[in-house]
Amino acid sequence: RYAAEVNILKEEIKRLRLAN
Repeated sequence: RYAAEVNILKEEIKRLRLAN
C-alpha cells in the first residue's frame, strides 16, 4: 500500500524535475 503511494510520489517528483 505505502510502497505504491511512494512510487507514485517518486514518479511525480521525477516528472517535476524533468519539467524544471
